Amino acid sequence: MKSYSLLFASVLTGLASATAAVQGTCVQGDSGLSWLASKLGASAVIACSGSPLQLYNVNRYWGKQVAKNASVVVYPTTAEEVSYAVQATNKTPLGKDFAFVGGAHGM
Repeated sequence: MKSYSLLFASVLTGLASATAAVQGTCVQGDSGLSWLASKLGASAVIACSGSPLQLYNVNRYWGKQVAKNASVVVYPTTAEEVSYAVQATNKTPLGKDFAFVGGAHGM
């Protein structure tokens, strides 16, 4: 019984500390992006310039007129995370150069 309670406690600790995956180093030294990373869940991703998901985002638009080579690409997984990503644009100097990726059916 004692080992189950230790296992349960470690699972809860892991869930409580689950934060977004970050590709690249843009979050380091940026208080706004650090704030965002702490608000996003483990399924979300913040992709910094030059990272695989940021580079993928550069070429995924259906037309050149809507293409955006954003320095930071946020892949939120819930409506609440989208809200955090929008709020983060005011907390970081990179906020004007964000792209948010959702279901990929709109601009």
